[in-house]
Amino acid sequence: MGTDEDEARTKASLQRWLNNICSNEVLMRDEEMVFFVESDFGYSPVVRKKQPATGMRRKMLKQFAPPPDDNPELLESRPIVKGFYLSSMDAQQKVDKVVKHRRCKSCANAVTMDHSDLILTSSRRFRIRPRHQNRRSCSARNPPRSW
Repeated sequence: MGTDEDEARTKASLQRWLNNICSNEVLMRDEEMVFFVESDFGYSPVVRKKQPATGMRRKMLKQFAPPPDDNPELLESRPIVKGFYLSSMDAQQKVDKVVKHRRCKSCANAVTMDHSDLILTSSRRFRIRPRHQNRRSCSARNPPRSW
């Protein structure tokens, strides 16, 4: 690594790659590829995404009917596919709710187990006897102590 042989091999590989790129007419006209090859350092891709239709444009597009299908089988299956898509989205939302509730339940169970372990270890340390084994009787004069 870092020898003259490695440097020569790297330069030869880079030149071979550039020759392949330059021989392809489609890549030579691609703005992104030209930007990549001409940039010195810190290349970051230029993302040009078309903005989704919102507001008035979306309303205008929704007024138009979908293009007609040439194939009658596709025409008949469109409502079935749309129904399946909507029902699967509804099922996904319900499954997400179940997963969320199960996570909350498992966290609550973990907290409960931690608290019960804490109570168990503290009762063993202080040798707290269960209430029915206490010698003191409960009466009006001596109400039971609450912990």
